[in-house]
Amino acid sequence: MHNKEGSIDWQSLQVLIADDQRLALDTLQDMLAELGITKIYAAKSGVEALKFADAFGDTIRVFICDWNMPGLTGMGLLEKLRGALVSTPFLMVTGRSDVGSIIDAKKSGVTGYILKPFSLAELRDKITKVLTELVE
Repeated sequence: MHNKEGSIDWQSLQVLIADDQRLALDTLQDMLAELGITKIYAAKSGVEALKFADAFGDTIRVFICDWNMPGLTGMGLLEKLRGALVSTPFLMVTGRSDVGSIIDAKKSGVTGYILKPFSLAELRDKITKVLTELVE
């Protein structure tokens, strides 16, 4: 995950993304690929993301999930993942900017929060921050 210099080895990073909106999922996948990440698991729902996590959870280094999804929401997915994968960073992507939602997310174990719309630089900075904090 980190190379000898201590910076992130983007190419070896494995990321699980979940969003029920195809365009948002494709855009996020393209942004991650632009960062150099080649191992991206893309789920169209919380349930599908949970299946990826069950199969590859020990190799996934970052979860990036939309808050609002039908069926299993981002918060629901987080609750299910936090038992076994407590130290894996979980970034919540959402348009919600109210303080109450942010506090609830933090209490539930969200590592970071990305407000839509966001840039490639913001995404890179958030991933860098949660992975750096994990090492410290």
